[in-house]
Amino acid sequence: MGTPKPMLKIGSQTFLEHAIFTLKKGGCERVLVCLPDKQGPLVAKTLQAGGHVLQNTDPEKGPISSLQIGLKNLTPEIEGALFCPVDYPLIKINTVQTLVDNFQKTDAPLTFPVFKNERGHPVIFHRKIFKKLLEDDLPEGARTVVLQNLSLAHLVKTEDSGVTIDIDDMVTYRKHFPDEYRNRFSAR
Repeated sequence: MGTPKPMLKIGSQTFLEHAIFTLKKGGCERVLVCLPDKQGPLVAKTLQAGGHVLQNTDPEKGPISSLQIGLKNLTPEIEGALFCPVDYPLIKINTVQTLVDNFQKTDAPLTFPVFKNERGHPVIFHRKIFKKLLEDDLPEGARTVVLQNLSLAHLVKTEDSGVTIDIDDMVTYRKHFPDEYRNRFSAR
């Protein structure tokens, strides 16, 4: 991408700042951010935005390693953990609010949004499946546990297309953020 995804811009904020803001406004009490280092610009942005930094010393294992670190740092009274990759910056605050509200009304192991029959992010994992998510042998990461519990999941229909838009390359970034792309990369 030419720059770390969390530092890409969405308006005046970075993806990281925007994600923390969206999750907090959407009803998440604490936003835990797993980073490979305990210092540097990502840590500074996380703290400035009101997030809490956790260190992931093994990010090569993929998103499951960050999820597992987050789960290990939750207090016992937490009933669920909302997981949101930083490269889904178009998720709306009211979508997060709706997911949190729906999670609180159900006992489902998973709660996640569905846009036009496509499952998206963020996903809320119920405490009752934390133990499975913490297992070492998850060939597809969290997806392994999601697929095992899919028939019991609480699906929340949404009109928010942002739940399915993963900014994984410059083509996708340029498509959704043409002004930011032009401002950041055309000046080089």
